[in-house]
Amino acid sequence: MKSNKPSFTLFEVVLVPGLLGIFGAFSGQLLLGIYQNYAHERDNSNAQFRVQIALLQIKRILESAYLQSLQLSTNTASFFLSS
Repeated sequence: MKSNKPSFTLFEVVLVPGLLGIFGAFSGQLLLGIYQNYAHERDNSNAQFRVQIALLQIKRILESAYLQSLQLSTNTASFFLSS
């Protein structure tokens, strides 16, 4: 006796969770890669920001130094701060 109620076959019940699992695995890998790329770019941006701050601090120190107090040589530059 065949029933007219809508129902799923065993094939559909097994296939759909399998496909969802495969899709979920690929999606998880994709999201993990996106997050790792974001974290890498965030770290690079923070490092670049810190370097810019350090360079600005060096610039301010050099601007406040007396020009006569600078001793330049081929490899180094020494300076004395004004008090």
